[in-house]
Amino acid sequence: MIADGRILHGVARAAVARARRIGRGEPDPLRIGHTPAVTGDEITTLLHQAQYPYPDLAPQVNQRYPHELTTQLLAGDLDLGLCRAMSPAHGLTRTTLTHHRLHVAVAAEHHLATHDSIQLTDLKDESIMVWGSPGRSGYTDLLITYCRQAGFDPHIHRNPIQGTPPVTAVLGSDHIAFVTTDPGAAAGGAVRVLELRPPHSVPLHALWSHHITSPARDTFLAATTR
Repeated sequence: MIADGRILHGVARAAVARARRIGRGEPDPLRIGHTPAVTGDEITTLLHQAQYPYPDLAPQVNQRYPHELTTQLLAGDLDLGLCRAMSPAHGLTRTTLTHHRLHVAVAAEHHLATHDSIQLTDLKDESIMVWGSPGRSGYTDLLITYCRQAGFDPHIHRNPIQGTPPVTAVLGSDHIAFVTTDPGAAAGGAVRVLELRPPHSVPLHALWSHHITSPARDTFLAATTR
């Protein structure tokens, strides 16, 4: 009942806010929240994809941690959430927008940094930096699953610095990190991103409240869902 109450409260707040915008003649914004696992470049690509056929779309993009994303979607404070492998809470709908290739980031001085490509089995003795705790983060659990499918249980270390770009997680450390940044130099040359072979991909998901009306959200999803 508490969950249903949160949904109804969010629906009511969103309806009042939209009625006020219509009364003032204001455009319907598209309020997007994204977890730190989704990069600014990836969001910009999606926005360009949506704005080409719909140039009047007015997106407002802000980073949110997973629990904040869920709370604000249900409350009607966000129209859309972008994330990786988050399970939708009661009242939220999830769809897959696209997939991104997974690669491996290491500090420039790391012993693997001279490689151009790498296999998952090469990481069995490495410490792998993640952002969410196993069992509580769908994305971390997905990465662990890939490692186990390759034949090993990964050594996991949770990043004490939250909210920064994923590729920077390995700076000044011996850890490696899975990222969706293209292979090559990153972070001003302080990080090397290595191609992961054979290819592995991770999903980019969209979350939204199916109880709340948002023409801007529906327009975005129509343009970006494959």
